[in-house]
Amino acid sequence: MKKILLFMGMIALVSMGAYAHAGPITGTISLDLISGATVGTDTGNLNTATAIVFNPNVDGNTGEYDNGTGTFAGFTSHTPVTFNNFSFNPFASGTELWVFTYNTVTYDLLLTSLSSSVNGNILDLQGNGTLQGTGYTDTAGTWTFSLTNTSGTFSFSSTAGANVPEPATLLLIGTGLVGLAAFRKKLAA
Repeated sequence: MKKILLFMGMIALVSMGAYAHAGPITGTISLDLISGATVGTDTGNLNTATAIVFNPNVDGNTGEYDNGTGTFAGFTSHTPVTFNNFSFNPFASGTELWVFTYNTVTYDLLLTSLSSSVNGNILDLQGNGTLQGTGYTDTAGTWTFSLTNTSGTFSFSSTAGANVPEPATLLLIGTGLVGLAAFRKKLAA
């Protein structure tokens, strides 16, 4: 019986390592243009624009990590981020806005909805999106992108819903129940 419990315990530990993240991405992230990169519109005029165009710096980078909370807390400032050009009129759901890798985890944001408005010299885009990260479950959230005639800023926030137990957690609970049953049987004998 001890060998069975030891074997099940080892399986539980191995399973937990395989699902290290397995939950949703939480918190907020703020990204900026990297030094030397530029952003503008396809027409050069905020009032007639239909697309956002990013021009990389000499190193080929367009953006960088500024700050974050939750999953993104403690990331190294100025981590390079690739912003992708995208059309907002017409808008195509599933467009990848940005992607970056930090500590072997690749994060990207797929846009699912978008609305736009121009207020003076500021173009505001906002909507919903799906944030993806290697080893995490896809996470829905809201995003904003503001563009003036000279610079752009981006932010994303997610509010995690009810957490669904991951397979490793369920296996660990099951192993504990089997152990309790075995202990109860031993006491009864």
